Order: sequence, then structure tokens, then C-alpha cells
Amino acid sequence: MKLKTLIATGVALWLAASMAWAQEAEIRKNFTARLPSFPPIDEIRQSPMPGIWEVRIGIKFFYTDAQANFVID
Repeated sequence: MKLKTLIATGVALWLAASMAWAQEAEIRKNFTARLPSFPPIDEIRQSPMPGIWEVRIGIKFFYTDAQANFVID
């Protein structure tokens, strides 16, 4: 029983990580397409607020939604 729980947890974590990576790729693509004059993105990660992503460019942080439709400076 414990092995099944461990395997299910591992699969769930893997799926969550895969979905987050795919979301980061979409944000990077949309952010770059909509703001081509911005320097390259260094890091993208989920913020503590649901549905908001943190985008780091150098030492500056921006916040965006999951599709990069809105950017907060």
C-alpha cells in the first residue's frame, strides 16, 4: 500500500513539474513576442499568488499572468 502511494506521489509531482515547465515556455514565448525590445529573460517562476508568474530580467522583476497578456512592473 505504501509503495502505491509513493509511486502515485512521484507521478503527481512529475506531472506538476512538467506542466509548470510548459507554462514557463509559453510565458517566455509570449513575453518575448509582445515585448521584443526587452532583454532576454533570466528566470520565470510561479509567485505565491495563484495565477501570477514572476519574470526576472537581470535584477528587475516583472509579474505577469499565465499567458503573458499583462505585465506589472
